[in-house]
Amino acid sequence: MKKHILLFLSIFLLCGCEKFLDVAPDDRAYEKDIFLDQDGFTKSLTGIYKFLAQESLYQQHMKFKTLDLLVHYWEAYSPDGAAEDLMAYKYENLGARIIIDGIWGGLYNAIHQVNIIIDNLPNIEGDPNYNLIAGEAYGLRAYLHLEVFKLYGPVVKKEGLSATAIPYYESSEKNPVRALSAKEVLAKVEQDLQQAAVFFKEDPIQTLGREGDGNNPNGSTYSALLDRRGIRMNYYAVKALLARKSLWEGDLPKAYERSMAVINELKESKAVRFIQPEEVDRQKNKDLRFTSDNIFALYDRAAMNVFTANFLNNNYEALYARNLEYIYNGGTSDPVDIRLKWGINGSHFSKYTVTDDDQNELTYNAKAFEIQMINLPEMYFTAAEAKIDTDPAEFLRLMNEFRKNRSFREDLKLDGLDLQQLLIDEVRREYIGEGYVFSFLKRKYLPIPTAGDEIPASLGLYKFPFPVDEKLYN
Repeated sequence: MKKHILLFLSIFLLCGCEKFLDVAPDDRAYEKDIFLDQDGFTKSLTGIYKFLAQESLYQQHMKFKTLDLLVHYWEAYSPDGAAEDLMAYKYENLGARIIIDGIWGGLYNAIHQVNIIIDNLPNIEGDPNYNLIAGEAYGLRAYLHLEVFKLYGPVVKKEGLSATAIPYYESSEKNPVRALSAKEVLAKVEQDLQQAAVFFKEDPIQTLGREGDGNNPNGSTYSALLDRRGIRMNYYAVKALLARKSLWEGDLPKAYERSMAVINELKESKAVRFIQPEEVDRQKNKDLRFTSDNIFALYDRAAMNVFTANFLNNNYEALYARNLEYIYNGGTSDPVDIRLKWGINGSHFSKYTVTDDDQNELTYNAKAFEIQMINLPEMYFTAAEAKIDTDPAEFLRLMNEFRKNRSFREDLKLDGLDLQQLLIDEVRREYIGEGYVFSFLKRKYLPIPTAGDEIPASLGLYKFPFPVDEKLYN
């Protein structure tokens, strides 16, 4: 069996729907036993990654099953009415409320587990892999808080950085903390990312790439920390997150500088690269998820069940003819766009296809099981957006470079081109199934395109409600 399945070792299972402060009351009991050496820390980090790759978070609801419903990618039905409530933005209705509270609880559960790791880091100072462990923990804490901020925090473009945002937990002590302002939250995200960047200075992903294995082939001990760094928090992920944070803060010069630094470093190292058409077209081991683009990803062993239940059975069918056709078959589109291999206009959405061969031990295809968390296209979109008003030529240069890597045949020209619409259409083309577009439109405070009239932007639409018990405190 492939070595990377060791990543599924887990030291805890948590329910994302439980109240954050009530979860795992005995989590202190295992600290003295588990956090004695790097093996305990590695297993704990692996447990967090596994937890994030469950249905209530990034396996489904933080992707297609909730966040993509909000931008009307799918025609969907749910027996409890949750899908209909989400598409109508009735967040207080029971079905939607359970999901939204579950996302909050799940993300803060993961933050709590990360903080337990950080609190115990002094136990392994001097360990050869201390820096990787610490870098992953601080990077994850920043990533997860920013995810909460994107969904439950203010619309900065309308409310400003002084608006109340979310709590930022920096300790595993189970004491509730007050929600900070957007500016304060983003400052803490910056602080954690800068700390992670220091720890990741010698991350092996820079030389081995996202799929490389840094373990000694003749060694007796295998460490998941050194294998497939692209499915763990890593050096490039932290750099990309710094660019993402600057864009959410509204600091466009810094967002451009940081995203371009990632783009240029990756051009040099090729640790993360754009997918090639032949990798999508081949008969076996297809990379339909475009995993070579992923700067940070999770791994989902249950991916075949997800595909069968949701897409093979057409429970989630792309609203192509009634909503999406014009972005894939009109305007600035091109019929040779390799993203059309995802079956957007076919009988079912095939991006998440998992075959028997993919699961077979002899023909195993690890690419069929990745969940995208940050990818290379986001860096192009970030850099381009940062220049859209001040340097249209640079905006278009970046967009054309990106489009070539999606097989577009001709460069666009500035004359008569709606730059804002190009950016929106390209983001919508890129992120179907990925749960990205809702927060993108929120940040820019734009209306949501649908099969009918656009849905106007509003604070109520773009801000998930806090759980009831959290509202009592904040």
